[in-house]
Amino acid sequence: SQDIKIVVATSSFTESADMLLVRAKLRPFIGLIVGGDQVKNAKPAPDIYLKAASSVNVRTKNCIAFEDSDVGTMAAHAAGIRVIQIPDIKAPSEECVALGHFIFDSLDNARNMLGWR
Repeated sequence: SQDIKIVVATSSFTESADMLLVRAKLRPFIGLIVGGDQVKNAKPAPDIYLKAASSVNVRTKNCIAFEDSDVGTMAAHAAGIRVIQIPDIKAPSEECVALGHFIFDSLDNARNMLGWR
């Protein structure tokens, strides 16, 4: 209802990501998948995020990236995108924490702390 575009920007191959999203029954919620096979430089280069934003005609300053890894966080940050990091297994490095982005231990906590309902 708010015309929010949802794009998955993953280092994985596009076809593999699509298959996993279908299997998880999440594909209907995703407008576009930009895979690592679609860009020249992998994360932490900003290429994948720049392509994702331009593919849906949204300026990077109007985007939010949800990331689990340091390299993904650094890629989004380098693209000029605000980042919310929810680490999966490995805690963020000092270099990554120094970027000054939001870091939460779960999506639920991110939603609650940011007042998103």
